[in-house]
Amino acid sequence: GASKTLSYHIVIPAGVALNQALKENVFAIIACVQRCVPLAIIGDPGASKTLSYHIVIPAGVALNQALKENVFAIIACVQRCVPLAIIGDPGASKTLSFHIVKANLLGTSSPKEFCQQFDCLDCSHFYQCSEYSTSVEIERVLSAAIQRQEIYDNNTNTNIRVVVFVDEAGLPKKEKSDMALKVLHPYLDECKVAFVAISNRHFDSANQNRMVIVLRSLATREDLEVLALGCLGLEADTVHPRTRQFLLGICEAYLKIVNDEVFKEFFHYRDLVYLLRYIHCQQLSIGGPLRPDMRLLLHALERNFNGIERPQFMRIVEIFTRCIMAELRETDSVLQLEEEDFSSTMTIVSNALKSTQLAQDASNISMMTGHPLSPRFKLIIDPTDDQSAIRLLQQSDLLTTKNSRIFCMSNLPDDLLDVHAAETISEIKFRLERAGTIVLMNSARIYGSLYDLLNQNFPRTEGELSHQ
Repeated sequence: GASKTLSYHIVIPAGVALNQALKENVFAIIACVQRCVPLAIIGDPGASKTLSYHIVIPAGVALNQALKENVFAIIACVQRCVPLAIIGDPGASKTLSFHIVKANLLGTSSPKEFCQQFDCLDCSHFYQCSEYSTSVEIERVLSAAIQRQEIYDNNTNTNIRVVVFVDEAGLPKKEKSDMALKVLHPYLDECKVAFVAISNRHFDSANQNRMVIVLRSLATREDLEVLALGCLGLEADTVHPRTRQFLLGICEAYLKIVNDEVFKEFFHYRDLVYLLRYIHCQQLSIGGPLRPDMRLLLHALERNFNGIERPQFMRIVEIFTRCIMAELRETDSVLQLEEEDFSSTMTIVSNALKSTQLAQDASNISMMTGHPLSPRFKLIIDPTDDQSAIRLLQQSDLLTTKNSRIFCMSNLPDDLLDVHAAETISEIKFRLERAGTIVLMNSARIYGSLYDLLNQNFPRTEGELSHQ
């Protein structure tokens, strides 16, 4: 209902189509003129290059439409203390956009001259929501941020803007989220500090009416192509035609999957990103330019679009194959898959656990080419009641007492104590600083304390990627 909402608040001349471009332009103009923020609306094909010229974009990150809009909205809003919420599906560059802005807006120390005109951001006031978040915790972060801003304001030699960043703001339990986030109302009205929240679902109306809302819709085919080229480190002007057709087929297949009633709630944007990264990682290890390779794609699908029943997975493979064949406009037998091309479950798990070293090698190569990679954490779904999956991994020597540590929680009274949960989290953090594999079993109770880890939002020692 976004179109109807805008048309309700803004008088649109008769005969004017309220398309996506018009809605975005109207929002940008209102947001900027009300706070005297300079604005240029650029419609030429070089818009992406213009933003990349003024903002340092990390290597291997695709500058697609979602990322550009998120970065613009964050810069415009935090500089004038306009509360902002970015709402979208997982993998829509929400958190990434904030970290890009954070790394660029460093005042006079900013890496680009364009960013040096803005206030330096103090992003130390961060709150990671969980289903157990309370209004007291959120208010404590906001109060501390306001006190810090007052200290900066009293020092006439500093131009620092304090930003409160609330990650995964939609995680609090639905029956409690409205109460937990209700504490935001006076702070959002006063706008004493900048405020950015990201969420996978909408807030209640009272909070949304107090913030600028950037709603991320499903990516277009063109945006997915930009993503694919960026993840693979390719340029649209120089990519081989068949390689481009191969990637367009992947993008088209992804759109079909996320619009499918069976798969749309299971697979998201991030699955496509890691599929493309896997292809890039393999291509770097092999060397040479990327060419259509259905076996490589199959292994990428087994790694990133799995976790479902065999017939459903075969349907996904069929969708990808059919879309790629249509883009290539041929039925080349070389691109056909045979039964022996498919891997067994244990082979998939084994290769996944061994991929950390491969990703490290590829990352060392990509440091020279400018496209660092990171491995994906592994989720093993065990349908049994006796933890057979762990025993199989141990019997296959994929997990040993030397290279792994298993954390298993239960419903026993002692395991349900907060003290036990805190001790488990502390030991997990300790193990993260050492090489090896960490296995979490029946640990849903503590996932809320591990979102930074699960999102891979943690520092790494340069040149090392030793954890699985």
